[in-house]
Amino acid sequence: MRTPVTVGVVGVGEWGPLLVRTFDELATAELRWLCDESPAALLRLQPRFRSVRTTHDIDELLDDEALDAVVIATPPATHYKLACRAIDAEKHVFVETPLALTGAHATDLVDRATRHGRRLMTGHVLLFHPGIQRLKELLDAGRLGDIYYLLGSRSGVGRARHDESVIWDLGPHDVATVLYLLGDEPVAVSAQGGSYGDASLVDAAFCSLTFATGIQAHLHFSWLEPQRTRQLRVVGSAGMALFDDLELEHKLTVCERLTPASARLTNDAHNVVGDLVSPRLPIAEPLRLECEHFVAVVRSTAEPIAGARESACVVSVLEALQNSLDRSGAEEAVGGALESASVVPLPTSSL
Repeated sequence: MRTPVTVGVVGVGEWGPLLVRTFDELATAELRWLCDESPAALLRLQPRFRSVRTTHDIDELLDDEALDAVVIATPPATHYKLACRAIDAEKHVFVETPLALTGAHATDLVDRATRHGRRLMTGHVLLFHPGIQRLKELLDAGRLGDIYYLLGSRSGVGRARHDESVIWDLGPHDVATVLYLLGDEPVAVSAQGGSYGDASLVDAAFCSLTFATGIQAHLHFSWLEPQRTRQLRVVGSAGMALFDDLELEHKLTVCERLTPASARLTNDAHNVVGDLVSPRLPIAEPLRLECEHFVAVVRSTAEPIAGARESACVVSVLEALQNSLDRSGAEEAVGGALESASVVPLPTSSL
């Protein structure tokens, strides 16, 4: 039996406790440290994790030679500095989204991880959702034909974050998913938005991503709308698919166009579609799959989903979108294309 990967979690405020719980439940991991500047945050977790060491000083955690990996779940503005320190201390690193707040910082983290031979992964948890995994399989198999466009919406009344726009708060999830599904990086982006509820804060944005293939992705982010949406549509020449994370049962719905032979029976073959089908998906918690995947790649040579290079591409796209937003929607160029990504099999359980 392999020795469990020892893990320390830095930041146990909002999302951190979920990561703490998940890594603690994994047979392949050993939760070794909890670190937070807030004594109250640590005290809330101590009754459940009495055998886990706690500290307010990250140096104490990083100095532990028996610690394999550091999970960073602190505010986004701290991600780059903390990830640098963890990588330089020869630890594998998992960073909650976004990896960094500038493309230059994200690239530096990729370079550091490469130099030190450490794994660097970002918490793009949506990529581990069974519905997104199935959608990726459909696209790679050509089931939807030539992809025309993607349309995403992520909205709902949320807590205003005065240190970041809605693009940096809600955008990482859908931008990462679009890049993962297409296995590509856009060549240009644009964004427009408004400061409706607070003059100092952009709380709604409409973003467009253009790919060299001609595919476009249009994404809407908003903190203002009372009805929550978590949807992504993919429209192609052979069919359409809708992923809706808020649906209880039918999270993925696929509608394939009729075959040419069947379409000839109608007067409007272009618009003829077949039945709506909701594929059966494994029952699995995306966060658990994500944490299992990180632990697995620490002990292997396999390339991770949401790996360092892919995560840096997401940051570059977000930065370009923010620049476009600041320039009233002016088009912004993005760097070179990613190599085509393949589906990485994830542990699943059948219905």
